[in-house]
Amino acid sequence: HFEIYQTGKKAAVFDSISSQDCKNLYSIPGLLGYEQGGKRRISQILSCADTEEQYLLLEEFFGVCLIVLPEEWEKPETLLRARGDARYQTYLAEEKKLTGKAAPLKAQMISQQPGKLFPTLFQDKNKNGRRHHYYYGYDAPDSALKNEQLQPVRFKEGKLWPISREEFEDAPEISLSPFDKEEYISEEYYPVEKIHFNEKAPEELRNKTLLCPKGYSFFSLDQKGRVLLSNLRGGIAVADSSMKIIAKTSVKGGPIDFADGYILTVGPGSGWLYFYSPSDMIRIYQLLDSSEKTSG
Repeated sequence: HFEIYQTGKKAAVFDSISSQDCKNLYSIPGLLGYEQGGKRRISQILSCADTEEQYLLLEEFFGVCLIVLPEEWEKPETLLRARGDARYQTYLAEEKKLTGKAAPLKAQMISQQPGKLFPTLFQDKNKNGRRHHYYYGYDAPDSALKNEQLQPVRFKEGKLWPISREEFEDAPEISLSPFDKEEYISEEYYPVEKIHFNEKAPEELRNKTLLCPKGYSFFSLDQKGRVLLSNLRGGIAVADSSMKIIAKTSVKGGPIDFADGYILTVGPGSGWLYFYSPSDMIRIYQLLDSSEKTSG
């Protein structure tokens, strides 16, 4: 979060959590004296998913130090920053390798529909959800799919398949974790998340440690054993067995499940708000290798 003031008045606001609180972002380049390309640059910097890299790019853009460590007060020369674009150009080149046409993977949306998904029914005594299974509803203001009448569905092969309550109850339980964390990982969360793969992990990942990009957490493994990470901004990063990030892509909504090569995302009201909200959408993305085509 940062705010820019001009003649004592708030001129622009950026908030990485709440887009509704952002104000006059595209006026920032003009306030700082930038001309051509300034709007595109600030847009790309503010959409950077790596928080640490983002503030370094902002320091270069503003020409000021944004984060001061206690030990730096004794060496004021370390607080000097100069405007430029060297780091920005390097960032663009690296991002192009991960997200451009030559990137090895991308997420392509294949469907979207209104509604919400819940791991359990409202006030259900059984507090554990089922792997790849949800209750669907609140798809319209007057929908019959609400409260205790939600429709059980299974996420499989890129679709939400309606099933019976009996089929839902027979499915394997999972923990209350927002993502179905498997038994083969352990995690450290500070200062950035580290994922440790144990002996239960696929052979190519065993006893390896992945240092996540800042803001990213473990999401799942894909069908080829690659590690999928997600962040709060709809970012998906993919690491190979060498623990190197090989691709970045983005989705709308919050990723909650991965199965059969497909990513399931939901709006902010899924899982806990039992009423209709027009902004809540359910989207399904296919994770494609660069050589593959969407299933349509």
